[in-house]
Formats: sequence, C-alpha cells, structure tokens
Amino acid sequence: MPKRKHSDSDKHDPPPTTAQQTARPSFLKIRLPNEYRALLPDLLLLDVARVDYVQANGKSARYLYRVIGLVLDQSEDQIRLYTTPSGTDVEDDNDSWNSVANDDKEYEGGVFLCRPFHGMPIYHIVDFSRPLG
Repeated sequence: MPKRKHSDSDKHDPPPTTAQQTARPSFLKIRLPNEYRALLPDLLLLDVARVDYVQANGKSARYLYRVIGLVLDQSEDQIRLYTTPSGTDVEDDNDSWNSVANDDKEYEGGVFLCRPFHGMPIYHIVDFSRPLG
C-alpha cells in the first residue's frame, strides 16, 4: 500500500487548537436523569438556544440552581447540577459528569444534568406547554 503524501492543502489546514477543541456549546439545556422519563418524556427542564440569553439575567451557577429550584418547586439545596467538561450530553451513569457547585462561579453553555436528592413527586413538574387555568 503506498504511503499517503501530504498535499499543499494539508500544510495550510492545521488541526484545531486546544481552545477550539474544548469550546463549549452556545446553547443551554438542563435535563433530568433517565429515571424521570415517565414524568417528563423529553427530560428537559430548560432548553435555550443561546446561553447568553439566560446569562443576561444571572451568570452564576447559583442563578441556575435558583431557576431550576423554582421549576421543580424544590429548594436549591435539594438538587444537584452536573455537566461534562465539553458540555455535551452523555449517559446518566457516565463518569465524565462533574458536579457544579451552587456558588458565584460563572456557568457556560452546554448540557446540565439535574439530580434531585430525594426523588421528585409528579406534581413538582411544571408544564409550561399547557395554558394555565
């Protein structure tokens, strides 16, 4: 088998830099673990096309905890948020999920997994797709 020769275009098309490889997504999604699929089929608590829309209201992880606490009608200390280093979604039991502290550190875009500590009764899901009343 002949060796592949580098073309001129290969020389001018370097591999992505580290910054490009680790860039997080520009969207923001917060979802529940798979075990809640019966309560919320798509598992999504928050799905925003651009993270900066949410960051305009609050840039700290504490703000995300507050919003999700309100959506789930649970106190912020009853939930835990996780994200992956790349911000991509992976299986619930994947080891790449990292805990996000409920503090003033700025959050980035990507997928977050929300785990309620003590489970969640069905009435804690707020359905924004149906009209109120």
